[in-house]
Amino acid sequence: MKISILCAWLLSLPLLADEFINLTFDSPDLTGSLTPVFASQQNGPFFGEASRLLRGWTFTSAGLPAQQSTYSPWPTSASERTLNLWANRPEEVNGPGGDFFLFVFSGGNPLGPELRLSQTGMIPADAVGLHIFAPRLRDMRINGQMVTDPLLGFLADPVIDVSSYAGQVATIEFVFRQGFSGGFDIYGFTQIPEPSTWALFGVGAVALGWAVKQQRSPYISR
Repeated sequence: MKISILCAWLLSLPLLADEFINLTFDSPDLTGSLTPVFASQQNGPFFGEASRLLRGWTFTSAGLPAQQSTYSPWPTSASERTLNLWANRPEEVNGPGGDFFLFVFSGGNPLGPELRLSQTGMIPADAVGLHIFAPRLRDMRINGQMVTDPLLGFLADPVIDVSSYAGQVATIEFVFRQGFSGGFDIYGFTQIPEPSTWALFGVGAVALGWAVKQQRSPYISR
């Protein structure tokens, strides 16, 4: 019995390793060293290790690993030209996923001419899209292939089609070039409704049709 449990656990390890980590940026590691950006503002924003603040993601600037990012526990328009992990107050959350953290690019030219965020993980087998918040973002890639449409750059909350990669381990990458400013966030994968959901929808549709027919039948018989 113990051997079978151990085998099942070992078999599950590759699946766990394939999952995206901190996909929505809502679970940063804030236990590391945080140094105030401005000596006069001890409550933030802070400099921190990019590997902790952007846990799970590879963050590069001009092709080189970025060693640090910034974190603000309150809304800010920090003057430093960098990627700022910004904690929303609960009353300001308006994303469909109820997000608590998002990125704010300040200065219009954060750190350099090009920033990249990338991560490799398993795209769910029933995923049809990736819902993001990224006004004017025109460059998202999966396994190096561009998957964004130029028209999506005009949408604040585009859903990127990932259906052709469903059930596969893939590398998702976002490219931010000089001039990009504002917020960026990921709400998560949109998925195909389960068969039970479709069945429930069908039952509801039948019931609605029956109710409409019952309301109409007395008038028809006259």
